[in-house]
Amino acid sequence: MKLGAMNHPGRNLADEIEWIGKHGFDFIDLTLEAPKANLASADPSLIADLCARYNLEVVGHTSPFIPIGSASEAVRSAAVDEHIRSLDFFASVGAKKVTFHVDPRRGAEPISANIENNLKSFIRLAEESTARGIAPMLEHFEEAYNNVANLKCFFDAVPQLLFHLDIGHANLWVSKNCTSELLKTFAGRLGHVHVSDNFGGKDDLHLPIGAGKIKWKKMVALLKRHGYDGTITVEVFSNDRAYLLYSRDRLRALWDGVDVAATFAPQEEEHEEE
Repeated sequence: MKLGAMNHPGRNLADEIEWIGKHGFDFIDLTLEAPKANLASADPSLIADLCARYNLEVVGHTSPFIPIGSASEAVRSAAVDEHIRSLDFFASVGAKKVTFHVDPRRGAEPISANIENNLKSFIRLAEESTARGIAPMLEHFEEAYNNVANLKCFFDAVPQLLFHLDIGHANLWVSKNCTSELLKTFAGRLGHVHVSDNFGGKDDLHLPIGAGKIKWKKMVALLKRHGYDGTITVEVFSNDRAYLLYSRDRLRALWDGVDVAATFAPQEEEHEEE
């Protein structure tokens, strides 16, 4: 298992990489987002040099605010082109996998049309990613795409696509945390994980581990039970970064100490609340 951190897009990108490198993370979850980590202003040579200096692997992360599900074909096509430019950037800094977000925004069109528009984008992005030696990943996002039925449309249609599980998102827009349900269906495609805490509802707060209502011992046990041992980003944002370091260390301790068999009594496996 490898633990990483994401650069805050509101802070200088080079400074973020240095901080993450100096504090012993295994990788940077490099997000290209406004205002200070824009694709147009990011210097791939500088970023590659900094990551090499601190022995940081790179996981790519694209902005969730680029409208790849737009009902306007011109807008959707332009959004896909922007992501393709991001793929060129990520390839140049050595990323081996990149996250894209399904786009839930729609007007009067039905959800089926939004799925179709998103799917056209993901088919193209998967092709472009694979051509660059990068594994494409889908991160579930907002209520319409926080359920197995709608997500299966993508994974059934795009064989190259990996699943990016955000455990914080799995606790939002739902009556109970859906991490277990998502893993039962998509664990075989799991390529990356984000962790942060929240109180449910609709607010993606990115709180430190243990500051919200998510049962982290069970979340870790679920990942281990499904055989996951890959990259996990501690996606905690705070002015006091001691909370990020605490969350990383707490997650590591849980990972090293959890007893999977003891966490799941046989009679509770299907019905235990998350």
